[in-house]
Amino acid sequence: MVSLTKTALASRGTFVSKSQGSVRRILLCGVAAFVWQAPAWAQSTLPTGATVVGGSVNIAQPAPQSMVINQSSNSAVVNWNSFSIGSESHVDIRQPNAQSSILNRVTGNTRSDIHGRLTANGQVHLVNPNGIFIGPNGTVNAGAFVASTLDITNEDFLAGRYRFQGNGSSATVSNAGRVIIGPDGYAALLGGRVRNSGIVTVPMGRIGFASGERVMLDLSGDQFLQVAIPTAGEEDGEALISNSGLASADGGLIEMRAATAREAVRQAINLSGVAEARSVSVRNGTIVLGGGSGGSVRVTGRVSTRQSESPLAVASSRRPPRGPEITVTGRDITLAGAEIDASAQDGGGLIRIGGDFSGAGDLLRALTVDVDSASSLRADALGAGDGGRIAVWSDNETRFDGQLSARGGETGGDGGFIEVSSSRVLSYGGLADTRAGYGRWGTLLLDPQDITINPGAGGETTLEANLELGNVTLDTFDAVATDPGDIFINADLNWLAATILSLRAENSIFLNGAISAPSGGIVLDAATDIVTNAASTIDVASFSLSSGFWSQVGTLPSFSATNFQVVCCGTFLRALGGDGSAATPYRITDVYGLQGLATPGLSGSNAVLANDIDASGTAGWTNIFTGNGFEPIPLLSGTLDGAGFAVSGLFSSQFSFDGEVFRLRPAALINTIDSSGVVTDLTLENADIAGNMAAVLAVTNNGTVRNSRSSGVVSATLDAAGGLIAQNTGTVQDSLSSVDVSFDTGSITAPHAVGGFVGRNQGGTIVRSHATGNVVVTNPLNLDTPSGIMAGGFAGENDAFGQIADSYARGNVTVTDTSLSSIAGAFAGGFAGDNSGSLVRSYSTGMVTTSGAMSFATGGFLGRDTSSGGTSGNFWDVDISGVASSPGATGLNTGQFQDTPTFIALGSPLGWDFSNVWAPGDTGFHPVNYSTSPVVFAQPDPLTVQYGQTGSAVATGTVDGGPAQYVFDGCCDTLDTSPIFQTLAFSSTTVGSTSFTVDSSPLTSADGIPYRVVDLVGSATVTPAPLVVTADDATSAYGVATVLS
Repeated sequence: MVSLTKTALASRGTFVSKSQGSVRRILLCGVAAFVWQAPAWAQSTLPTGATVVGGSVNIAQPAPQSMVINQSSNSAVVNWNSFSIGSESHVDIRQPNAQSSILNRVTGNTRSDIHGRLTANGQVHLVNPNGIFIGPNGTVNAGAFVASTLDITNEDFLAGRYRFQGNGSSATVSNAGRVIIGPDGYAALLGGRVRNSGIVTVPMGRIGFASGERVMLDLSGDQFLQVAIPTAGEEDGEALISNSGLASADGGLIEMRAATAREAVRQAINLSGVAEARSVSVRNGTIVLGGGSGGSVRVTGRVSTRQSESPLAVASSRRPPRGPEITVTGRDITLAGAEIDASAQDGGGLIRIGGDFSGAGDLLRALTVDVDSASSLRADALGAGDGGRIAVWSDNETRFDGQLSARGGETGGDGGFIEVSSSRVLSYGGLADTRAGYGRWGTLLLDPQDITINPGAGGETTLEANLELGNVTLDTFDAVATDPGDIFINADLNWLAATILSLRAENSIFLNGAISAPSGGIVLDAATDIVTNAASTIDVASFSLSSGFWSQVGTLPSFSATNFQVVCCGTFLRALGGDGSAATPYRITDVYGLQGLATPGLSGSNAVLANDIDASGTAGWTNIFTGNGFEPIPLLSGTLDGAGFAVSGLFSSQFSFDGEVFRLRPAALINTIDSSGVVTDLTLENADIAGNMAAVLAVTNNGTVRNSRSSGVVSATLDAAGGLIAQNTGTVQDSLSSVDVSFDTGSITAPHAVGGFVGRNQGGTIVRSHATGNVVVTNPLNLDTPSGIMAGGFAGENDAFGQIADSYARGNVTVTDTSLSSIAGAFAGGFAGDNSGSLVRSYSTGMVTTSGAMSFATGGFLGRDTSSGGTSGNFWDVDISGVASSPGATGLNTGQFQDTPTFIALGSPLGWDFSNVWAPGDTGFHPVNYSTSPVVFAQPDPLTVQYGQTGSAVATGTVDGGPAQYVFDGCCDTLDTSPIFQTLAFSSTTVGSTSFTVDSSPLTSADGIPYRVVDLVGSATVTPAPLVVTADDATSAYGVATVLS
């Protein structure tokens, strides 16, 4: 029975009394004080001494062990003398709706012990500065629940501002029972210390454990708990927050935060149980363990946001969807046998231990992090998604020996990203798995101040094991100013997976061992030097140098990379010797050293090939942002001496990609030869070059090119293309191209020049050179400029200041316009498309074919000539070209070209030099240059031979050409030409004038080069042989006639 004082009721309305033992109700309204005293036998089992200080509340006790609290206002505040529930007791709070809230504040001096049941359909806050304990048999089942030993003002509570303030040394809140909260609700345990050995579950809601003297609950933001002001007390070995039980908020948020001070180190959080906020449907879970700036955090249990397999009905979320997250912060963090799991179906989540990635951002950074070998951190994608992101960070020291996993989804997705780092010291003996079955593998980043990889366990073997499961980056950038930031690889590294080892050093990288990864690769990025030694052999599928100075000069360790890239700011020097000076050039021995000449700081160096170079591997060099194959040497201002050696199989297809649009770039061995640059004695064979402007040797020559030759294919789309040089303003001599050049114009807005040797000769000089490749120009769209195309077998254009002499072209020229609306013209010639400069003593033989809707100016030698007399002594082959007319040249038939005396007779008056420059044509051959073709021209002296001695006659004469003039032989080659004049064939052996031919069989030089022999017919005079009569000896008597016999 409930006893009431009449005076208390007088001002509060009607009291209804029923028979003894019947239910008695009290209507408690407003803020006037009303005190209810329970009988002594009920004080230990039910709350006592209620005083309503806000809202409208009705309290009933239908049975000795049952209390019903009816709340009719949306919010209410009730002060209690005590608030405990016995093991057999039940307190039921009935509220208008799930958003209704009631504050139950204990003003007495006893702890709240909940051993029975507390139920509510709305939000219940219990505040007791003496402490709160939910016993092993106690249960709380409500729409939301807060147990706090910190107080809150009535005004704040009624206004929905959940700001709690402690007394400086607030008591403990402990749960050993069950706190069951409905979906989208919240549960918070707030005190000086918080203990949970029981169960707290809030599906799709929020759980908060907070230790501190000032706490705010934010029901609308991403951070549920804000905690400040540490609770007073000395470190006693007990954590401020301990969870040995279960905290579960599937699809929701769990936060455990302790206010600590860095200068007063305390054990903040000890999680030996389970904290799980498993992702469900479209709601991902988040877990935060925050030990504060001076708190240590220890996890030996399980922390998981791994996606739940059991589907839950999910209402619309008041928070935007995001990936599952687990965050653990504190001064010192220990994971011992911990299981941290943020895996989810559509992509792994985010795990941060000790700080954010690279220690950046506002997230509190730990001083130390220690993770043992029994601990695991997982952020896998379980379905079709990318692996997650894991960061383990400390400002002072990180020790990590556990397992890490951020795998891509089983049905699709890429691997994730894992960082284990420290601003200073990192000891890593863990294993990270970022594999992906159907996507790209992820990356493990190790980022301390200095890195040393030594042989054996913990060094070499640990790194190799991680490389078998994902890419690995070792990074010392952003090391503290007093630390070197070096990386030392003191062991041989071998791995089989197709993964990349990236080394990024604030200072230097020291490679003191071999690196072998037949399917993998290495990326180097150093602020200063990359130091190697004789043991630094490289055998990888891919090699990339992004910054730093790689220098190997002298005895070279072996080097092999299927894909080789030097990008941005790296300098790569690899030479058998030399110092780059003119007197002692670098001796380049392989394609890697040749590519290194394209890197910063080496453009002014001098280099010489030490041997033939196989560059066919450049076909496997790929870069999705800058193009494939050989990256052109941007500027050559020194000398590149081929020394007679060949670079074979060079591949370069250059483009740029800004993430949206591909654009072709110029392509060649060299982009620009500076005015001081020299290329000499270089052979480029079987090249394959593609770009907007393209050539095999150089896009632009402003310097000197001599004794050089090219073969292969070139394809281009813009401005200029040539077999050897795209555009020339310098000097080229004694060089040749047998390159097929194709030009696909697309839609153009500027005149294009395409030639078998040079695209455009702009004020340059070209002498004693030739081209034999075919030139093909097509325009699948339209030529919308009046200047159109200039195409020629040797040059597309020779401008007003250009000079070409003693050169020839033999390739075919084809220009096809597939558009029916072209307004442009095309100038096509067997030698040059358009000439306005000096062009002398040259010829062409190729077919010239044009077709399409555009207007064509087509000539056997020139398409157009506006030079005003700049052409002289030029010819073209009317028979082969198929063109009967041409400006700037005289048409000859094939027979005239290939009849030696005829062509000499035609050319000599026009300045053709057959002694020093030209070997005339002969049967089956047109004229060629001595300098670029292995040929000799034999001119026998007139011969007088006595009748009967023609069979043994030996002639004399002049032989022009040969090794002394041929530029592509060895430096000291010789040729014996005497056999030419030792076997003569006379047209007649009778007395009188006749002619003879010399032996024109090919000759072979000392170096094994075959030389073709061109000869003139010699003139001879056969003189009579004297008649000699010899008589036999005889005797005769004087006076007797003698008969001779």
